[in-house]
Amino acid sequence: MAVRGRTPLSAEQIRELAGDPSSADLRSVFAGRGNLGPASARMIAESPYLVGLSVLSLSGNPIGDEGVAALARSPIANELEKLYLSGCQVTDEGVHAIADAAPPKLATLFLGNNTAVSGPCLTRLSVLPALVQLDVRFTQLDNESAIELARSCPRLGMLTFWYTRVTTDAHWDITRAGRTDGRFLRIFPDRLRDMSY
Repeated sequence: MAVRGRTPLSAEQIRELAGDPSSADLRSVFAGRGNLGPASARMIAESPYLVGLSVLSLSGNPIGDEGVAALARSPIANELEKLYLSGCQVTDEGVHAIADAAPPKLATLFLGNNTAVSGPCLTRLSVLPALVQLDVRFTQLDNESAIELARSCPRLGMLTFWYTRVTTDAHWDITRAGRTDGRFLRIFPDRLRDMSY
């Protein structure tokens, strides 16, 4: 079951969801851009009924590093397969929290539009054992960090880095770095939309 409203979820609706025993059947929550803050993220993280979530989207909500850390440290992180945190005012501190927790099933992670996140910090995500898709558009990802991500993430198959510090000259090096152990890495840069390697 999934919760995806036509309008964004409010903090009160998050509180109700987190405290409702019937939420134990939920597998996906898409909150929308409802101006949810760290307190709402903590409510989700501390809910005994939402531990079975496999998909959580809080994109566009200013949960910040505090909210991300609460989610990363919670039992919810153990089952999450897809986590959408684009435009959530996340900095390196939040990325470190995710890396430190290393959610074992997290395959898709969206961190775009968090402009304070640095490239070197993003390389810490290589500890995520199941990571397949990573979106870091509008972050401070640079050439060296992108190459390191491609090389060190054991299962990464898709990397989106529109409007970062990655230059066109590095695209081939990134793709080549992702061709390890039989992997094929698809990259989606802003300046190279139609070329396939």
